[in-house]
Amino acid sequence: GELCMNGHKFAADRINAKGGIKSLGGAQLEFVVADAESKPQVAMSAVEKLITKDKVAAIMGPFSSGLSFAATQSAEKHKTPIIIPIAVADKITERGFKYTFRCSMKASQNARDSLNFLKWLGEKTGKKPKTVALLTEDTLWGQSSAKAWKAMVPEYGYKIVAELSYSKTTQDVSPTIAKLKAAKPDVVLQISYTPDAILITRTMFDQNFNCMGRLPSGGGHTDPRFVKALGKMVNYIMINRLYDPSIKGPGDKNQRINTEYKKKHGYDMDDYSGPAYDATWVLADALERAKSTDRDKVRDALATTNIKFEISETLRPFTYKFDKSGQAPAETVFAQYQDQKSVFIYPEKYSAGKPVWPM
Repeated sequence: GELCMNGHKFAADRINAKGGIKSLGGAQLEFVVADAESKPQVAMSAVEKLITKDKVAAIMGPFSSGLSFAATQSAEKHKTPIIIPIAVADKITERGFKYTFRCSMKASQNARDSLNFLKWLGEKTGKKPKTVALLTEDTLWGQSSAKAWKAMVPEYGYKIVAELSYSKTTQDVSPTIAKLKAAKPDVVLQISYTPDAILITRTMFDQNFNCMGRLPSGGGHTDPRFVKALGKMVNYIMINRLYDPSIKGPGDKNQRINTEYKKKHGYDMDDYSGPAYDATWVLADALERAKSTDRDKVRDALATTNIKFEISETLRPFTYKFDKSGQAPAETVFAQYQDQKSVFIYPEKYSAGKPVWPM
């Protein structure tokens, strides 16, 4: 949550410094921050307060799928636009809501992209995996991802040799990793938050687990604390990312903006701050075109968004344009930890390095 807020505030500072919302006389973006406390019911009541008491024009967040699923219900009830920067559970944008807009991909899109990347790796290196294990935490994010993978993996010619689920609050994953090791998968597709991602990686090293590759989807594996906690243990893990600062863009804008961000915060932009940064620009663009803070006018402006990566301040290499469900055609990007740093690998046209495969 804090990393998301860093991205939102960093974007707002830049927008305000550039003159704010010019169609509203240079109005400055101001945030009212509410803590969902990682509880869906609290997320719903927080949204109610932001709308009815604080009179906000729009809402951004929250972080996780479970919280976003709840928060969007309250926003829809009060006809207030809500922009979801990160949460990926498919159902968030599959309920016919008119005020929900998601800047990131669905879990099913994420699953498709990771398998396309895995196929590309095999073709690129000539070393093709045959078997896959699913290792996922047990909340809405993990289970929706597991469901999507289970449906798609056979289509790519891989065999699933293990389907393992665990509680994200667990303190011991030894039995789970023992089962994983016994299954001998070529590739592990994984969904984890930060504490469990760290615990699982340490346990894999303790049990001398080995495979061709690990391909986690965002979450804890892209948190700066993951690298700080594990050091060299992170090397050669492939990461399915929402954003990577080494993406090659026009005029090296990603690198320039990341340098500015790192100077302020002491670390690179990540899967949390990057999408939150972009979501703030999406909102600013809608306010500019709406020429109003009226919620229905902002909602209608969001519905006609068309922000191109090549000619905008956004950082992710696709066009922000929402379909009727409020879903953007987001694309997953892929990187690999090399020398404890994230190196952007795929799509190739934006790559900053070459993959080490197998790990």
